[in-house]
Amino acid sequence: MVKESSSILVVEDDSYLSQHIGIYLEEKGYQVAGMVSSGEEAIRQVEVLEPDLILMNIVLAGDMDGIEAAGMIQEQHDIPILYLTAYNDTKFLTRARITSPYAYILKPFNEREFGLTIDFALHKHELEKALRNNERHLVDAQRVGKMGSWEWNVVENKLKWTDEIYRIFGVDPEEFGASYEAFLSFVHPEDVELVKEAVEQALQHEQPYSIEHRILLHDGTIKIVHEEANVQFEGKGEPLWMLGTVQDVTEHRQSEERLRLFKSVIENTREAVVITDSKNRIVVVNDAYCEITGYERDELIGIDPGRMRSGTHDKKFYQDMWQSLKQDGSWSGEIWDKRKNGEVYPKWLSISAEKDSRSEVGHYVGIFTDISEIKEKEQRLTHLAYFDPLTGAANRLHFMERLKQEVQRAGRLNDWFAVLFVDLDRFKAVNDLYGHDVGDEVLKEAVLRIRSCIREADVLARLGGDEFTLLLTSDVDDEGASIVGEKIVDVLSQPFLIGQKKIEIGASIGISVYPRDGDSLEKLMLNADRAMYQSKKNGGQCACFVDERLQKEVERSLFIDKGLNKALEQEQFEIHYQPQIDLHSGRIMGMEALLRWNHPEEGIISPVDFIPRAEAIQLIVPIGEWVLKTACKQLKEGLIN
Repeated sequence: MVKESSSILVVEDDSYLSQHIGIYLEEKGYQVAGMVSSGEEAIRQVEVLEPDLILMNIVLAGDMDGIEAAGMIQEQHDIPILYLTAYNDTKFLTRARITSPYAYILKPFNEREFGLTIDFALHKHELEKALRNNERHLVDAQRVGKMGSWEWNVVENKLKWTDEIYRIFGVDPEEFGASYEAFLSFVHPEDVELVKEAVEQALQHEQPYSIEHRILLHDGTIKIVHEEANVQFEGKGEPLWMLGTVQDVTEHRQSEERLRLFKSVIENTREAVVITDSKNRIVVVNDAYCEITGYERDELIGIDPGRMRSGTHDKKFYQDMWQSLKQDGSWSGEIWDKRKNGEVYPKWLSISAEKDSRSEVGHYVGIFTDISEIKEKEQRLTHLAYFDPLTGAANRLHFMERLKQEVQRAGRLNDWFAVLFVDLDRFKAVNDLYGHDVGDEVLKEAVLRIRSCIREADVLARLGGDEFTLLLTSDVDDEGASIVGEKIVDVLSQPFLIGQKKIEIGASIGISVYPRDGDSLEKLMLNADRAMYQSKKNGGQCACFVDERLQKEVERSLFIDKGLNKALEQEQFEIHYQPQIDLHSGRIMGMEALLRWNHPEEGIISPVDFIPRAEAIQLIVPIGEWVLKTACKQLKEGLIN
């Protein structure tokens, strides 16, 4: 449609005619943008005025005629040009044709024809612009959609492609001889017969076809394309044209394949997967999620996973979780939830926040593993590390850790507590007479009886064999410890019925009380141990406290224990060699190496005093190695004659 008040530039060197044209145009409602008399001036005015139409006289005064001026204008502008001429010279018209004029108006012109020609030129130009815009939109749409269109003249076997198809096939339009055979050369060898059959069916049965196949480009790239086409037939049923589209669906199919693989992985993984929307409502779960939680998929869609909270964690735990998701986009950790049947279970959960194209959180993806078995194994390993597997009592490691904690606690609070050593009397005889199986049953029953005499907060441990220790925690003095000791002696003196066997044992118990009998683990343990041996010397079946003599023995033992390590490091030991003589011949047959400890403060300490302690604290082997190494060195250096 011609816009109202279109502007027209008049290029005419005849001033009278130029004025006449201007008056006519204005009477017809056109706007005269300008009137110039030379080609040079026309070029300059076009840049300034940008008219909708140019009336150009072919023959102009000056160095540049209208045809040359029109050519230069069209190089820079899309403006329709009408030539004004009084000549019908073939030479002029041939030159003018190169500039693609919209029409020729012969002078003198008829006003009615003149007006119609101008209207037609403006209307035609508007239509051409609209058509070019549509073509550009089509090209853009095809490029975005990766879809091109084609026409195949079946009769002449001429194939016409749009630019997008050339791009899809990776060929230059100038170098590609478009034909059906040329197209088939791009089809993947394994799909050629499929394509041929589809085309033949369409041509023979007058029906459209839709097919998907692969193409093999010259550089070895494989693409997947989707084709659709319709066939046009003449009256006799002969195919004339085939019109169709080609769309590159490679990325789409690859995306579908990736999604299929992802779905397969999600569905087949043993880990539970849950996807929620931005409001934390479940949209997707896999089978593993249903199996672990006990819920059906229909019961889960649309609900908040928070409904399965176990109540194990406090409010701050979840606040920290969501804060981490907001700041870092992810969170992982151990969390306890509840199954449908009410069972509380532990899981290791990882959550990530997935953002959309607007960089806003669109979904949350959670992956978790049920770690119930791992937790159970950890508990079993912890139990094995800290408890006696036979009796279930604490072991030495656990007992010493608890005793250390109790020393620290009582020291802060100025509190009392007691340590008891319990040794079963006549237990070795039970093992020798009835065997270890019966002995084990006796030990288990003994633990049950001892536990009946103590509080839940107290600690019972088996050190090994038939030796047990007790930690009576919190505010236990001599009287309280004595009462517990007597109860244990009493319950262990009662007969044990193991199967059909009646077995009688007893117990010897030693007691040390913090802080009177020691303010350290070592002193308390040694005092209780010495008191237990004192109980055995007294005939057993009793509980003994540490007396002054035993205290001195403990102090002496601790002094030696602490000094032995330093003695080995500082080589305070000495070797005295005593010759071995053959009584018959009187000859020296060898040497006996006698170890002495030359203490820097006490002088020589007898092996009778330090060898038992070295064995007790497991230094006897390192000391023996030192003796052997030193003796060999002295022999090599000739210090032993």
